[in-house]
Amino acid sequence: MFASIEPIAQSWRQLAAAVHAAPFLWPGWTAAWLDAFGGDGLRICTAWRGGDLVGVLPTLAGPRACASPTNDQTPVFGPLAIDAAAAAALAPAVVGERPYRVDLGYMDPADAATAGFAAALHDRGYRQLRQQTLRAPFTEPGDDWEAFCARFSRNRRKALRRTERRLREQGDLRVDLCDGTSDLDDLLAEGFEVEGSGWKGAQGTAINARAAHRHFYTEVARWAADRKWLQLAFLRLDGRAIAFEFLLRHDGVIHDLKGGYDEDYRTWGPGILLMNEIVRAAVADGTHRIEWLGTDDPYKLEWSDGVRERVTATWLGPTVRGRAEYHSRTLRRAAVARARDALRERLSADAIARLKAARGGFRRPS
Repeated sequence: MFASIEPIAQSWRQLAAAVHAAPFLWPGWTAAWLDAFGGDGLRICTAWRGGDLVGVLPTLAGPRACASPTNDQTPVFGPLAIDAAAAAALAPAVVGERPYRVDLGYMDPADAATAGFAAALHDRGYRQLRQQTLRAPFTEPGDDWEAFCARFSRNRRKALRRTERRLREQGDLRVDLCDGTSDLDDLLAEGFEVEGSGWKGAQGTAINARAAHRHFYTEVARWAADRKWLQLAFLRLDGRAIAFEFLLRHDGVIHDLKGGYDEDYRTWGPGILLMNEIVRAAVADGTHRIEWLGTDDPYKLEWSDGVRERVTATWLGPTVRGRAEYHSRTLRRAAVARARDALRERLSADAIARLKAARGGFRRPS
């Protein structure tokens, strides 16, 4: 058990590299998150085998509960482990002080390490409740651009060509892919401004809307740039950035963290055009997958080959408080499900009645 990252940072990086972990499970990402959002009660649970680190799971421990260091800026979280047995070995450290509740967010239910860890908690009497948090689309672009384009309808392809032609008529149009090794602060300031220029800024969800978010993505960018993983994509018109995407490119996978476009050019579709160019570049350089992250918005699904489910899991322990909360939440879920089914049945009956009435209104009188 460790209260800071530094003592095991090197071993953690070696483990992450060995299992080809996504950037979000590396110590650098966790350090940036803790620095931006706070890390009170940090406990890093570990599993060792022959002197080697084989499992790690950072948690935030409270008086009688613990949680994951995650929030709505987290794409995925879970135990990092060399195998299912190593993931299971993390469970005793997590529940060693018998917390009545364990909350871990943004987990991948298809991950073998997550399954091994969950099974170990179950063996210790912890019962799981979970709810879907996100459905994140992904694209496998392949190595043939023409074949990829053939996935789209003829109208879709024409619309993309028309978008590009109309923008080129406005001035010099180009795509810049920057790795952040120079002018990083200026590039981030420019990109964050574009990302927050429209509805995100108005709703307070843009990077610049909160100091903690701005600090977090700045630290992530610096960390990723040092590891040659950062890619900042800009669509520029006469030098002015009109669309932006914040990407991490690691181990043959592009992770699209954040993006946006200048609302002044909304009717030209600059965001979609930049996504198109990102996929084109991915085909050319051998990228085997693009993770669009976030939610399954319709514009992302147009490009995707599927979605990845992310769940928030709560384990309630074999204590008086844990059992009471488990039964309370289970009963509440059942009541909500019954109410939803009853409403659906009522709406269906009303719809049928309206349809019959409408049909009756069109009948000729005898």
